[in-house]
Amino acid sequence: MKTLLILGGSSDIGRALIESVVDSYDIIWAHYRTPGKLDPLVEKYGDKVRPVLADLSSADEVNSMVDILIGAGGEPDDIVHIPMAPYEIQKFAKTDYDSFETAMNLALRSSVIPLQAFLPVMKKRGSGRVVFVLSSVTEGNPPANQSVYVTVKYALLGLMKSLASEYASSGVRINAVSPDMIDTAYVSALSHLIIEQYAASRPSGRLLTVDEVVPHIINLLSDGSDANGTNILVN
Repeated sequence: MKTLLILGGSSDIGRALIESVVDSYDIIWAHYRTPGKLDPLVEKYGDKVRPVLADLSSADEVNSMVDILIGAGGEPDDIVHIPMAPYEIQKFAKTDYDSFETAMNLALRSSVIPLQAFLPVMKKRGSGRVVFVLSSVTEGNPPANQSVYVTVKYALLGLMKSLASEYASSGVRINAVSPDMIDTAYVSALSHLIIEQYAASRPSGRLLTVDEVVPHIINLLSDGSDANGTNILVN
């Protein structure tokens, strides 16, 4: 039984990924926090798509989610990590430390706890794929006034590279995809002016679409991919 765990499965990227890889897996565990978003996929694919609820800001709930998967025999073959705290544009001098701590805890907790539980299983099998969805801010000069977002994405990049090195000889492959700003609900909290200005700054004059990002995730999940420790920029 080939199994995929998508942390952030109810996000726009998560739902599009499910639709794209559903025929490649026997079971897809899709983490969610907001009810309802996964209902259409459950109705369409039945028990193949299995929603699992957790507030990723709570260590207890993340551990409970892991326990649910283990209890169901659902240790994943592959894992995709998407979650991130809400996007916020704020000058560094006006950003309180709690904002850093909250965002860092959510991103690292939601990756570290599941990976500590499941990477040893993958290592024992001698196979497995882990893909972090990061951001193009991890390449080149990042945008101004986004110190929290940039710091957290770099922390996840460091985790990815460290784990890729540690598990390189085990057959497990750990990589990241770093897209430009994507036209999703995640950025909808930003003002239209900021989104328009960012889009205008891109060579294409627009934001990325989910459909332009998901194929890169799928490529890194494929058995034919031997990439390890890479951070693929999508712009």
